[in-house]
Amino acid sequence: MLQIYVTIGEKTAWRGRKGGFGLTSQEKKEFLSRYLEILAEEKDIREEIAYWESKAQKVTASWSAVPSGGKGSDKVQTGAIKVAELRESLMDKINQLAAVRIEIERAIGTVQDDTQRRLLRLRYIKGIGFNKIAEEMNYGERQIQRIHGKALLACKIPDDVIECHIENNI
Repeated sequence: MLQIYVTIGEKTAWRGRKGGFGLTSQEKKEFLSRYLEILAEEKDIREEIAYWESKAQKVTASWSAVPSGGKGSDKVQTGAIKVAELRESLMDKINQLAAVRIEIERAIGTVQDDTQRRLLRLRYIKGIGFNKIAEEMNYGERQIQRIHGKALLACKIPDDVIECHIENNI
C-alpha cells in the first residue's frame, strides 16, 4: 500500500493511499483558511519588492551624481542585477501563492448548494465571522454553523491539488 502524508499548514496527517484522501472537516478548514493568510503574504512580498526597488533607485541616483571613475558604476550595475533577481524570486513566490488561492476558490466552487457556497466564500475568502455572516444571510448563528458543517462536507478538494502540495513539501 502506498502511504501518502498530506501537509496542510504545518500539520501533517496520514491519509491512506493515493486516491483515498477524504480530508476531515478540520483539514478542509485549515486548507480553506490559507486564503487570507496567502493574501497577507502576497501583500508582504509586494511591499518587500517595492522597498528593494526604492533602495535601488536611490543608490542609482546617488551614484549617478558622483563623477564616474569606473568602479562606482559596477556597484550600481551589480546592485541592480541583485534587485532584479530578488524581484524575480519574489514574483515566483507570489505566483505559487496565487495558484493555491485559485485551488481554494475551485474547492469552494465544488459545493453545489448556493447557500453553502456563499457561506464558504464569506467565511474563507472575505474572512467574515459567523455572527456577521448570520446577519448578512438572515439566519441565526447556530444555523450558520450547521450550514457551515454541511458545506465543509460538500466541499471537494481534488486529489491532484493535494498531490501537488505533497510534491512541493518533499
